[in-house]
Amino acid sequence: MRSLSCLLILSALLVQARPADACSRSVCWGGAFVPGDASTIPSNAPGLYWRPGSGESGAPSPASVRLTTVGAPGSALPFTATSLPGGDYVLVPAAPLVEGTSYVLEDLSICNGTARPRVTFTAGPSAPLPTSLGTVSTDPHGYRAEIDVATSVGSCSTTIDATLFGIALEPSAEAAPWMALLMFETVVDDQRWVAQESINVATSPGASWKGRGRDLLYRICTPNPDASYQGMSLGGHQVAFRASLPTAQPISAAPLGIELMCDLAPDTDPDDDSAVGCASSKPSSSSLILVAFAALLRRRRR
Repeated sequence: MRSLSCLLILSALLVQARPADACSRSVCWGGAFVPGDASTIPSNAPGLYWRPGSGESGAPSPASVRLTTVGAPGSALPFTATSLPGGDYVLVPAAPLVEGTSYVLEDLSICNGTARPRVTFTAGPSAPLPTSLGTVSTDPHGYRAEIDVATSVGSCSTTIDATLFGIALEPSAEAAPWMALLMFETVVDDQRWVAQESINVATSPGASWKGRGRDLLYRICTPNPDASYQGMSLGGHQVAFRASLPTAQPISAAPLGIELMCDLAPDTDPDDDSAVGCASSKPSSSSLILVAFAALLRRRRR
């Protein structure tokens, strides 16, 4: 009986010690179109965007993509497909889009019974191609929180303790009609920001992990080497949005200066209870109270 009890305990320990199952994206990821579903774009759009899905036995082919109108679903509209370096495609209709007409863009290929994307969009009034993007807005101080970010160490994501800065584009009048078609990138100190919440969540083309024309920046306060992307370093940074239309030159928003600070220094023991959390570069009310208390003690000693 004792041997059986020991065996059960040992089995339980082995089960608990087993590492987490590996995390990976579905073999049949469906792909994506830009513009997205239920959107409106100018009728003079220079092109549409297609990111092929994964899981096909052969290379993705634009022959599986069909463009039609809602009013004539049986009549395919011709287009030319130009491949991009990363494997995506720009689709340019042979005839200009007609204002007020709704279109259907779909990928007819199937992977293990999984359907590919299908979007419906409407052609709105034509608009000049934008030469300015707009401005970046943010909370100038940020806030502290725990969030999940991507990791490749056994699981899909890991939790970090960080100072967070949400940013959003306030589009210029020129850029506003094109928001559904613009392909956005977030740029921090002239480098692309590529954060994800999980390695098995695909980010839509032209969007960040928080959406189109907005993003979430962070600095890790308590070191976590499991995070795939370690975030921003301590101090000041220049952040901006960069965007482009298919076949058009990129445009950028004016950079915005922000400062990411943590009261907990990177080389401080994170288990030290005397350490406080992340904060902006401005002193907190608790810091001011401590300074006043120290000054009062000095006066009493004198």
